[in-house]
Amino acid sequence: MSKFVINLKFYGGLYRYINNYSKERGLYLELNTRKKIIDILIKLGVPRNKIVLIMAGNKPVSIDYFVKGNDVIKVFPPIGGG
Repeated sequence: MSKFVINLKFYGGLYRYINNYSKERGLYLELNTRKKIIDILIKLGVPRNKIVLIMAGNKPVSIDYFVKGNDVIKVFPPIGGG
């Protein structure tokens, strides 16, 4: 299988878990194999309990979503307020 690239964008402070994260560009990852998004996030050090919504493009996806080449993955934490 050939390599492919995905772009991860983190919101609500989740970027703090990622070294050298660029708020403007996000994080580009080159992958050799198909992976579930949750496995990628765990490997990056993002706590599972801090994630409430994952989107591939503009579509909500489950944590078991297998990423595809050129995916733009958006990861959101719980939203607080009062």
